[in-house]
Amino acid sequence: MNRQRRVALLLGALTLNIGFLNCSRFGGFDVVESLNSTNLSSADPNNPNNNPVFQEGAKLYAQHCALCHNPLASSLKLDRTVNQIETANKSVPSMAGNPAIQALTSAQIEAIAAALKTTTTEPGANPFYCQAGARPTPHRLQRLAKSEYMNTLRDLFVGTVALSELAAEIDLFPEELSSESPFDRGADSMNLGLVQAQNKISVKIASLVTASTTKLDQIFSESCFADSTVTDTCLGTFIDRFGTRIYRRPVKAMEKAPLIAAYKLGTTRAESSGYLLRALLMSPNFLYHLEFDGAPVDAEASGLKLNAYELASRLSYLIVNSMPDAELMAAAANSSLLQPAIFDAQLKRLLAQPAARTSLRRFFAIWFDMQRMRNPSYTDVFRGNINTANINAEAYEESMLFVDHILFEGKKLEDLLTDTTAFIKSAELAKIYGISLPGTPDGRTSLPSNQRAGILTRAARTLSGDDTTSPILRGIAIRRSLLCESLASPDPNTLPPGSLIPPTIDPTLSTRKRFEIKTSPALCMSCHGQINSFGYALENYDALGRYRTIEKVFSPQGQVVAEHPIDAVATLNFAAGNEAVVNGWLGLSSTLSENQRFQMCFSRKWFQFTFRRLPTALDNCVLAKTYEAVKKPNSTLFDSIKAMVLDPEFGIRRMK
Repeated sequence: MNRQRRVALLLGALTLNIGFLNCSRFGGFDVVESLNSTNLSSADPNNPNNNPVFQEGAKLYAQHCALCHNPLASSLKLDRTVNQIETANKSVPSMAGNPAIQALTSAQIEAIAAALKTTTTEPGANPFYCQAGARPTPHRLQRLAKSEYMNTLRDLFVGTVALSELAAEIDLFPEELSSESPFDRGADSMNLGLVQAQNKISVKIASLVTASTTKLDQIFSESCFADSTVTDTCLGTFIDRFGTRIYRRPVKAMEKAPLIAAYKLGTTRAESSGYLLRALLMSPNFLYHLEFDGAPVDAEASGLKLNAYELASRLSYLIVNSMPDAELMAAAANSSLLQPAIFDAQLKRLLAQPAARTSLRRFFAIWFDMQRMRNPSYTDVFRGNINTANINAEAYEESMLFVDHILFEGKKLEDLLTDTTAFIKSAELAKIYGISLPGTPDGRTSLPSNQRAGILTRAARTLSGDDTTSPILRGIAIRRSLLCESLASPDPNTLPPGSLIPPTIDPTLSTRKRFEIKTSPALCMSCHGQINSFGYALENYDALGRYRTIEKVFSPQGQVVAEHPIDAVATLNFAAGNEAVVNGWLGLSSTLSENQRFQMCFSRKWFQFTFRRLPTALDNCVLAKTYEAVKKPNSTLFDSIKAMVLDPEFGIRRMK
C-alpha cells in the first residue's frame, strides 16, 4: 500500500473513531451510526419519560396530529384543552373524516392534551407547567457550528494563521440551517460538502504552518523537535499540550497512538507535522461537542453530569462562542469549576469579555429578526436628503449598541421595549430620528420620548427597503419574534388569485386602509385579524423609520398627490378573551413589555440559544426558573440570562 493511501486511510480512521472509543456504555454504536446519517437529530426529541400519560399523549400526537400541526416540540396547538380537541375532532373536516381520529377514546384525548400542556391557567402563576418528575428532553449529538468552528481556529492559531488566509476554503463551508435553533448554535447536519470543506481547511492550515520554520516552531514549540529523531515521548508531550487545546480536554492514552502514527507517515519534519495537525483538526474530538465522560445522574443513566472540561467547553461556547481560554481550562484541570462559587465567578468573568458582547448580540439580533432588513431601494424623492447607501449597517449597529446598554448597564427585560437611550454615530440616522448628531464619542443620547422608545421604534425594525410600509410584515415580525408564535405561511393554492400580492397604491387611501380592504375577506381575517393590528400600531413610522403624523402619497414624478392622517389605534389580539386597545407605538411597546407572552418568549428563545434546541414540555422546570428570574422586582436582564446558566440542568447531558 503506497504512503498516500495509508495517509488517507489513517486520517479517515481518525475522523470516524477518535472520541468514540470509550462511550459504548452510553450507546457508542448509536453515536457512530449517527455520523453516517445526513441528520444527527433524526431521533424524535420527545423521548419516553417516567410520566406514562405524557408518554402516551406524545405518541398519539405524533401519530395523528404532527403531520398538520408540526412535531410536538414546535406544535401550533400547544395548551389545547380536551374540550377544544374534541370540538375540532367534530368540526374540522379533515379530522371529522379521519376514522383513526374519530376512534380516539376520551382517555386518549386527555393524554394528548396532557402532552400539549405547557402553561398553567391560574392567574398570576408561573406560566410554565412544571411536571413533577419530568426529565428534560435528551440532547442531540452536535458539531461545532460554523461561527464556533471559525472562532476556535482563530484562537488556536492566533499569531500563526489568520482566518483571512483561509478565505477561499471558508467560502466552501455550507450555510448552517436548523429548524431547531436559528441561532447558529444547533449544527447537527452532516454532508459531503461540509466534510470536504473541513478537510480543505485542515490541509491549508497544515501547509501554512509547515511552510515557515518560525510558524512551525510556534506550534511545535517543544525543544525535542529539533533532535535528529523525534521520539514517541516528545510527540506525547506535544499532544498533551497542544492536543489538549484542540480537544478541549486531555488526550486519552488510547487516542495518542493513531496521532503518533500520523506523524510518522511523513519523511520530513514539516511533512510529519502537517499530517499530525490534519489528524487533530479532522478528529471528532475537535469537530463535535462530545459530552460522554461524565458520571450518570441516576440509576437509569438518564443523563450524564458533565465533567469539568465538558462544563468549561459548554460554558465558553455559550458566552464567547469559542473554545475555553487558559484560565477556564485551568479551572477545569483542577476541577474547581465544579464548585458553584468558582463556576459563578468564571461565568461573570466571561460575560465581561468583549467576545461576550459579540456572542450575545447574535442572540438578540436573531431574536429581534434583524435579518429581515432588505437592501435599500428608496426613490430619491422619498428619501430626500438621507443617504441610504449604508443605512442598514448603521441601523443594525445602533440597535446592537442599544442592546449592549440594556444588557450590561443593569436594565430589565421590559426596558428593551421602553428605554429611550440611543447611540447615534451616523448623521443619516440622526436625520431619520429627527435629532442633532450627538457630540459624545459613543453617540449616546436620548430619543424624544413622545416619538420613540425601545427596539420596536428603532430604524433597524422599521426600515422596509422601499417607499412603502407593510403593516402585515411588521405584525408578523412581532408575533413571530417577540411572542414566539409559529405563523404558517399561506398556501397560494388555497387562496383566490392575487391574494398574496400587496395592494396597489391608491392616492385616495392610506396604507392602513389599503391593507384593511385587501385582507377583509373572512378567509383572510382568520389569520390577519391577529397580525395586522400590530403593524397598524407602528404606522407612525414611514418606510425609512421617520416619525410622522401624516402619510404623504407621491406621484411617479415626485409630487405629493395626497395626504392622510395616521391612524395608529389598534386592537391587539393576543388570544381569545385577551385583547388590548392601544394608541400607536407607545401603547404597543408598553403593552408588549408587560405581556406574559413576551416574557415567556424570552425564556424560550434563551433556552434555544443555551441548549441548542427547541424546548418541549419536559423542559418546563428549567423555563420556569428563568421566568421567575424575569419576574423578580429587582432582576435585570443580565440576571435572567445567568439564571438558566446557573441552573443545575446546564451541567447535564440528557441521554435517550
